[in-house]
Amino acid sequence: MTDNAKIHNEENWSAAGVVGMFDSALLSRARRRHRVVSCCMCLIVGVILGIPLLLLAQRQAAEFERLKATGKIPVAANLQMVPIAAGTFMMGEGSSAKETTIDKPFYAGKYEVTIGQILTWLNSSGVVFKEEWIDRSDSECPVRKSGSKFELNTSTKFGTSPDQPMVCISWFGAKAFCEWCSQQDSRFTYRLPTEAEWEYLARAGSTTAYPWGDSCNGTEANIDGTTSKGPYLQKTTTVGSFKPNAWGIFDTVGNCWEWCEDNYYSSVSSGSVSTRVLRGGSWDYDAIDARSSNRYHFWPNFRNSWIGFRVLAK
Repeated sequence: MTDNAKIHNEENWSAAGVVGMFDSALLSRARRRHRVVSCCMCLIVGVILGIPLLLLAQRQAAEFERLKATGKIPVAANLQMVPIAAGTFMMGEGSSAKETTIDKPFYAGKYEVTIGQILTWLNSSGVVFKEEWIDRSDSECPVRKSGSKFELNTSTKFGTSPDQPMVCISWFGAKAFCEWCSQQDSRFTYRLPTEAEWEYLARAGSTTAYPWGDSCNGTEANIDGTTSKGPYLQKTTTVGSFKPNAWGIFDTVGNCWEWCEDNYYSSVSSGSVSTRVLRGGSWDYDAIDARSSNRYHFWPNFRNSWIGFRVLAK
């Protein structure tokens, strides 16, 4: 960790064991609008049977397009969404673990929100840009203004592709994007995940430190792997560059920290402070910081090249 601001990473609590099932893109049939249908665990089965991940991804994409055509899946900003069923899991690690119920199904962003999706939003009619959303003064900001339009800032390694995650965006900016998505697709409410929802979708049924096990050295995710003798790319990668978790969701470990809806609570019983929760670790943080259990927080107007977000829809 290279920034003094990382002193805020002072508390950890995790989920262990998710009860509930993943409905991958190979859905049997959409039963009715706004409802996630029963699930088939096809990605898990696919891994067991040795079905190539590329083939599963192709099937998933095809099924997404089919559902998109029926109007029964969120489609704002061309977000790809994964349906997540309700369930109960243990949130917290060790003696602080507590049973937590996600009582309603939802759709989770398959990927972190990309630069390309942010540019679609910023350049849309009626959107009035606010400086608190994105730090354009940061040389690492992946978007820039060119005349009356926003464009990809190719002068930074964080803007080499529109498919990299959007960073240098505040909690307020992430919220504004979600509100715009809700206006574009009024059948659903788009928002940031709560901290409990985020950990539920990130763990995807796992009880280990990471969705795949208890170790990570930078080969499984985009983190600073130097302390564990692994790679350190020193930038964000295009979303989906690493393997997804068992529910087909990418980059819940590393790449960029993800804003959550919640105020930060230092413990279950304490009151909130002015900071907002971040989860998932980033390209510039060690493996231990990217554990599913790890909590982080920052002021909602803070923007940096290691902070982005993911969208949820109901």
